[in-house]
Amino acid sequence: MFHGLLQSDRNCHIRFKYLHEFTASHVAIPLCTNTTTQERNCLSTNKTIFDVSESWRTVAILTLGLGMALQGVAKSPRQPFLGTYVDDNVAKTKTSMYLGIMVGLSISGPAIAFTLGGLFSRLYITLEETTLSPRDPRWLGAWWLGFLVFGLCGLVVGIPLVFFPRRLVDKQERQEVKSPTSKRLVHDLKGLAAALLRLGLNPVYMCLLVSNGLNIMVASGTMAFMPKYLETQFNIPTWQANLYLGSMNIVAAFIGTILGGCLTTRFKLSPLNCLKWVLLSKCLGTLLGVTGFVTGCKQPVFQSHTSSK
Repeated sequence: MFHGLLQSDRNCHIRFKYLHEFTASHVAIPLCTNTTTQERNCLSTNKTIFDVSESWRTVAILTLGLGMALQGVAKSPRQPFLGTYVDDNVAKTKTSMYLGIMVGLSISGPAIAFTLGGLFSRLYITLEETTLSPRDPRWLGAWWLGFLVFGLCGLVVGIPLVFFPRRLVDKQERQEVKSPTSKRLVHDLKGLAAALLRLGLNPVYMCLLVSNGLNIMVASGTMAFMPKYLETQFNIPTWQANLYLGSMNIVAAFIGTILGGCLTTRFKLSPLNCLKWVLLSKCLGTLLGVTGFVTGCKQPVFQSHTSSK
């Protein structure tokens, strides 16, 4: 994962030499147009505003995509194996508490990233002093610092995990029956297909799968559009919106997830009671979210130069 974060971070350094320094004291930007005259001229001459060749743009995009792909490869085993590892090595009555702590910490990760990202956005992309301010539309924050900082943190935290034993609790190992590799591969493939078929026909599993997909859609939409909503509704800069959103998510997600795990362990809730608790929490969350449709700030009124007074 560290290599993937470092690969994504390299994308910024590849493009540093193409960044131009602006010294204008003010800038005028059209309010209600998608393209400016300068952009149209650049499109007609096949040039960009920063005079970046098409080949270098392709290299930058491919570098960032490769880094994201490597991160996905490194993160994919975490979810399926983490819960199994904990469940196999702790008392059954304490599994929910430990899982609640770990899930709470994992949920607070994006919130911490938004908070630090807001601070990093206050720094210019080259980490040099500039005459621009964060409110200037030409401002580019040091977005690449997040890849570097969190990549180093992931490397440091991952070192102790290398020394973890395969099992924390001594168990009697089973004797494996030796068989030809080809027959074992065919047997494993048949077993995988049968297991996938059973899961696909299991209504409880499919409902949970759809529910998790909807939850991820809600979280993704919130993380993507809530900063922009805060910027437009409260007229605050990007770094400040990210800082507010990260702070709120740290408190809500972290406390809520860990509290849910502890309550489940304390009252020894059955699966049915857990489902009722989740349903009640989702209903309350939905009602509070609906209030966003009826609250907000009034939109500013813009007067045209040609309108009559």
